[in-house]
Amino acid sequence: MGEDGVGKNLNTLRWRLYIPISCILCFVFGSTYSLSAFSLSLREHDPSMLSAFTSGLSIQSFVAAITLCAGAYFLDFYPKRLGQFTMFGVLAMLFQSVAAYAVKVHNAGLMSLALSIEGLGVGAVYLVGVEHTARWMPDAPGLAMGISMGSMGLGQIFGAKCYDAMAVWLGGVVNGMHATTAVFTIPTFVAALIIRYPPEGWDPRSVEEIALLGDKVMSNNTGVRLGGKLLVQWQFYCLLWIVAMGAGPSFGILSGFPAVLNGLFGMSPGQAASWFAAMSVVSMVTRFCTGILADMCGFGTGFFWSGGKNLSIIIFSLQSLAFMLIGMFYHAGSFSGVMLCISITFMSFSGAGVLAAIMCRQMFAPRNAAVVFGIAAGLTDGLATMLFGMYMAAVEDAAAVSAEPAEVYLSYFSNVVGWSVVGVICSFLMNKCKAAFEEQLDNGVVVEYKEVARGEDVATVENGQLVTKPIGTGTELEDASPNFACSGRSLSLSVGRSLTAVLKSDMDT
Repeated sequence: MGEDGVGKNLNTLRWRLYIPISCILCFVFGSTYSLSAFSLSLREHDPSMLSAFTSGLSIQSFVAAITLCAGAYFLDFYPKRLGQFTMFGVLAMLFQSVAAYAVKVHNAGLMSLALSIEGLGVGAVYLVGVEHTARWMPDAPGLAMGISMGSMGLGQIFGAKCYDAMAVWLGGVVNGMHATTAVFTIPTFVAALIIRYPPEGWDPRSVEEIALLGDKVMSNNTGVRLGGKLLVQWQFYCLLWIVAMGAGPSFGILSGFPAVLNGLFGMSPGQAASWFAAMSVVSMVTRFCTGILADMCGFGTGFFWSGGKNLSIIIFSLQSLAFMLIGMFYHAGSFSGVMLCISITFMSFSGAGVLAAIMCRQMFAPRNAAVVFGIAAGLTDGLATMLFGMYMAAVEDAAAVSAEPAEVYLSYFSNVVGWSVVGVICSFLMNKCKAAFEEQLDNGVVVEYKEVARGEDVATVENGQLVTKPIGTGTELEDASPNFACSGRSLSLSVGRSLTAVLKSDMDT
C-alpha cells in the first residue's frame, strides 16, 4: 500500500521514471501519425513511389490494430515479459529504414512491405505506453489516459512540423526517413530496458484514502478474468460501437481535411495546413482534458457513476449536434460556425480513445482492461477509421467532378448523423459488466468484487476458495479471523479494517 516504505518508494519512482517512460512511448506512437508529412518530399523525389507509400501507411495502421489485439492477450497472460514485448516493437520499427532504402532503390513492393512490418512496432508501442500508464496510476485512471493521449498529441504535432523539414535539412526524403528511425527506436529501446509493471496489488493511496473513496477505487488486479466469456457480454459490443462511432466519422473529416476546406471555402493547401495545425493543438488539449474531466464526472454509485460514461454521452451528443448544424452554418455564410463544428469533430475523435481506455477499466474491471482495450482501440478503431476514410475518399472523388463540391462534402456530414446518434444511445446504455466483477466459488457462493485493496489485508479467491492475504506478499494469513455480517440474502465479509467483498448466498439468515 501507499503508506509503507516500499509503497512510498514506488510512488516516487512512478513519477520520476515509469510515467515519463510511458509518455515517451506515447509520444513516439503519436509521431507515427505524421509519417504522411513525407508525401510532398516523396512526390518530388519519385512520384511513382507515392501510391506505395500511401497504401503502405494504410496497411501499417491495420497491422498496428491487429498487434494491439494480439499484444493485449499476450501481456494479459505474460505481464513479466513487458520489456521483451517492447523490444519486439523496437525491432519492428527498424523497418522504417528499410522503407527509406526502398525509396532509394525505387522498389514500391519493398516500401509497402517495410511499412506494414513497421506496423507491428507501432501497435506494440501504443499498447505498452497506454497500459503501462494505467497500471502505474490506478488512483487516477482518467488522468492516466489524459497524459497518454496528450503525449500522443505532442508526438503528432512534432511529426507534422518536423518530418518534412528533416527531409529538407538532411538533403532528401531518404535521409529524412532514416532519421525518423532513430526518433522511433532509440527512446523505445531505452524504455524496453527499464520498463515494468508495478507489483500486483500495489496502490499509491493510503488505507484511509481507499476506505474513504469506497467503490470508486479499483486496483490493477480487481475483477474476474473473462477470457472467451467476454464475447457474450452485451456491454462489450456496446463499447465497440462507442469506439467505432467516436473515431470513424470524425476520422473521415480528419483524413480529408484539406480537401473538405478547399471544397467548402476554396482554401489553398497552405491555409488548410495552418488550420490543421490548429486542430492538432485542439486534439492534444482535448486528450489531456478528457482524462482529467473523466475523473471528476463520476457521480456516486447510480446510473451516472462512471465518469467515462458520462463524458462519452456529452461528447457524442456534441458530435451529433455538430454534424447536424454544419450544413446550416455553411448556408448561413458562417465560417466560424462551420469551423466550430469541425473542431468538435476533432475533439470527439481525440476524446474517443481516452474514454475507451477509461471505460475498459471501469466497465470490465482492470483485470480485463488490456484485452478489451486491445480489441476496442485496435481492431474496432482500425476498421472504423479505414471504412470512414474510404467513404471520405469516395466523397472526394465525387466532389472532384461535381459542379457543387461543397454540397457533396456537406452530404458526408448529414449521412453520418445517424451513426453518431446511435453512439449516444450506446453511451447511455453502457454499464458495468456484471460477469467481470462476480465469481462463483466451489461451494456455490458468489463473490461480488467491490474492491480489491481496501486495507492492509484483503480477501481473494484461489482455487475456488475465499482466502485472506496481506497486499503484495502472496502468502495466506493462517491466523486471519474474518468477521461476517448477514443481511437478508447477502453475506458481507470484512477483513481487518476494510470491506473487501460481498458474498451473495441463498442460505437463510
